[in-house]
Amino acid sequence: MSSHIYIHVMRRRLLYFSYSLLLIFLLLPHWVVGDQSSTTTKGTLSQTGSLSDGQTLISLNNTFELGFFGLNGSSYRYVGIWYHKIAYLTPVWIANRNNPLVDKSGVLLFNNNGELVITDVRGGSFTVAYGLGRNNVEATILDSGNLVLREISNLSSIIWQSFDYPTNTWLPGMKLGVIEGQNRLITSWRSSIDPAAGDFSFGLDPKKTGTFLIWKEDKVIWTSGRWQEIPEFSALHFNFVSNSEEMYYTYSSTNFSRFVIDSGQIEEIAWLDSPHDQWILFWAQPRTNCDVYNMCGAFGLCDPNNVRFCTCVQGFTPASQSDWNNGDTSGGCIRQSNLECSTSPVNITFLATPVAYTLPPNSKAVINAEGIEQCEAVCLGECNCTVYAFSEICYVWYGDIIDVKANITASVLYFRENASSLASAGKHSQDQLLQVGDYAGYRNNNQLELEHGIDGEITLWKTEEKDVQAWDLWKEERWFQLVDQSFVNNCPTKEVRRCIHVALTCVQDNATDRPTMSEVVTMLGNDSMNLPEPKQPAFFKVRVAIGDDIDRDLNKSCSVNIVTNSIPDGR
Repeated sequence: MSSHIYIHVMRRRLLYFSYSLLLIFLLLPHWVVGDQSSTTTKGTLSQTGSLSDGQTLISLNNTFELGFFGLNGSSYRYVGIWYHKIAYLTPVWIANRNNPLVDKSGVLLFNNNGELVITDVRGGSFTVAYGLGRNNVEATILDSGNLVLREISNLSSIIWQSFDYPTNTWLPGMKLGVIEGQNRLITSWRSSIDPAAGDFSFGLDPKKTGTFLIWKEDKVIWTSGRWQEIPEFSALHFNFVSNSEEMYYTYSSTNFSRFVIDSGQIEEIAWLDSPHDQWILFWAQPRTNCDVYNMCGAFGLCDPNNVRFCTCVQGFTPASQSDWNNGDTSGGCIRQSNLECSTSPVNITFLATPVAYTLPPNSKAVINAEGIEQCEAVCLGECNCTVYAFSEICYVWYGDIIDVKANITASVLYFRENASSLASAGKHSQDQLLQVGDYAGYRNNNQLELEHGIDGEITLWKTEEKDVQAWDLWKEERWFQLVDQSFVNNCPTKEVRRCIHVALTCVQDNATDRPTMSEVVTMLGNDSMNLPEPKQPAFFKVRVAIGDDIDRDLNKSCSVNIVTNSIPDGR
């Protein structure tokens, strides 16, 4: 082969090889970004590399992705982290949430000081992370969703991490709490198309109570209680760290699970794979307006079953009626008249709430008070005791009482009030109160059911379909729920309780246990009279005749048994 032909062939081979290299380069996966002349690894941006809009970094196990993105309905561009394997864009962290780019000219790179920055064609620059002036660093997106700056020579040496600067999402492995003197919070988006910091924040109480709070700006609107005891969190594993220097929670999960603060609500959301392929809301608080902390302010009662949610305790009025009219009830209620400092039951009475309420915060337990009457006596004996409740043990409150929420399974609260205020409002007649006797056994859909035994014995009992047994309410000290709501306000607590007590004695199974009408009048009119303790009513057995004997006996008597052959004569 001549030298001329050999050179021509080699030129063609070199040209073909060059075209092949160019084709391979153009077909490289989109996650290989940055300075193409340097060596890069999956999910890592080197100090000499760059990441342009349209390019992304993907974590080692393809869990999370970092890059530029936009939101539907907005032209702004952001640098953030989202789930790589989930088609639906779900940002969990945004570097420039308050400083969006106006077009797609953005580039993520390191500057000469080792800082990770976002620049644009207009010369703008926003610092994402500080590299502390080091020249041997890299940025890596981890499978936890954490973006870290670390030394190349010592990958365990973390200089900066996005987990220290959360946005609206709390991810597994992220510490949330008081760390290095700073309270690390997550903060809501401003709107669904604007991820800038909104009005709501979620995090641990800076007073180190171990309780999570939700703030609206600087005002607490919700408290969590004992966080790890929430039943919906059974699939999550929480770790609580508390010492003299820091206090925080972390958690782990076996699936894609996250906590998000959104419009005043903290939500636990988890991803369900095929065939569902969607995010599922597992838990959220507050669920109703009444779950918002101190929704109705001091001496306000919150009931989700009421149209307006908030009402004032009897004897109180809104501190600002105009605020209440505009939907802001957080200012609470004030007394219509000054409370007398008296320990005499002649001057002071206690008004029961119309329904049961959860015990408000800041209660004081009185262990040695046995029963509701002793509990009332304890509160009566101290001028600054404003409220009491009895739920197995006695609880009292002093001064203002807040965060009072209706709960049918909880306790009736008794509020201190001047007896003269009740007198001026008018005294309800005892015959109105006695209507509770109409259903002292059971309320709603009462029925008598008969069951025949083989020996002619009949078992008779009362049943109910929807409501609660009056006897249970009495034993659980929730008897005030028996009172008709149309006149529940201004009812003297002792009179109401005494009327129900008497009513229960009137429905005893054994006639000898039931008082005569004259005895009823005496019981109601003499507060110093000790009343007999009622027995559980509404279950008894009687013997009756069967078959032909019933027809024969009916012709002889107006009664079908030997127990209640009644004569119409008042007791």
